[in-house]
Amino acid sequence: MDVQRIEPALELSQLMIEIDYDKDDPAFQAWAANWRPYEELASLPDNEAKIALTESGLSHGRKQDIAFVRSVMESVEFAKGINLRKRGLPISPQRKAELGLRANAIVSENYLSILTEKGIANPIESAQLIASAYSNRLASLNKIGRMRHAGIKSVRVIPNNMAAGPCESCLTAAANELPIDDAPAGSLSGCPHPSQCAILLRAVSALDEFKTSEQEPKESGLIAKIRRWLAI
Repeated sequence: MDVQRIEPALELSQLMIEIDYDKDDPAFQAWAANWRPYEELASLPDNEAKIALTESGLSHGRKQDIAFVRSVMESVEFAKGINLRKRGLPISPQRKAELGLRANAIVSENYLSILTEKGIANPIESAQLIASAYSNRLASLNKIGRMRHAGIKSVRVIPNNMAAGPCESCLTAAANELPIDDAPAGSLSGCPHPSQCAILLRAVSALDEFKTSEQEPKESGLIAKIRRWLAI
């Protein structure tokens, strides 16, 4: 899954430059004193990790499975499927033959233990799908977090354009605005192809006090300018 990148300023100095601020303005000083950058999640919470591991039916998603995947994903920058496959004790040549794998395939017993029968049927592909599901969900949660931090209140789902096309769940979700707290970070319930899910989210409103009437925003001045900058 991907989410439209809408971020607040990561550094206050960057924000100051962008809005051409007046450092002596009391309103700005009061706002800047309380502003903090968004703190990104470094790893998925257990409940989110379980969803990432199980939504495609490739992993059991047990506590030990989550711990195994998390340990790999946190220890390797830009971790991929092969990082999951090579963590632990390598399987024997006989086991490779039983699984229909090439003699030089890299697969560990520890990795196989997290897989369901569906995952074991193609352990090479399953590893990449599980790694992608974990990293994509983490990225999505952080992007949604940035939206929320910037004051975004609601979003619209943009149906995916992957090979399988949007499913009925995706089209239904796209019909109406969703509160930011209901923004999906992964495939929707009932999605027939979660490994191909590519839902995008588009922000449709920002802070309530900045929402516009027919002509003018309800708030004007420096603080409104700051909030507009953060919400775009």
